[in-house]
Amino acid sequence: MTGEIGEAKKQGRNKQERAKINANTAVLETERKSEKAAADSRLKTKEIRVEKELQLERIMAQRIAEQRDMELQKIVEQKRAEMELERLRTNT
Repeated sequence: MTGEIGEAKKQGRNKQERAKINANTAVLETERKSEKAAADSRLKTKEIRVEKELQLERIMAQRIAEQRDMELQKIVEQKRAEMELERLRTNT
């Protein structure tokens, strides 16, 4: 009978120890999930910010290219006008 009581106590302690380990594991898993969620959130925020900056850079580059095209077009038109003026001078 004493052996049965000792065995029951041992099993009870083992069960309590397993419960503690399982509880600690659950707490750690929850903490890791929370940390991962926070890290994912920071990453997403950074990705959004980088994408926004990239879009702004593309827009600025496009506007610079358009402005340069306009400047070149103006130069071409000026040269054409000068050539036409020269042609008219030589024909008269």
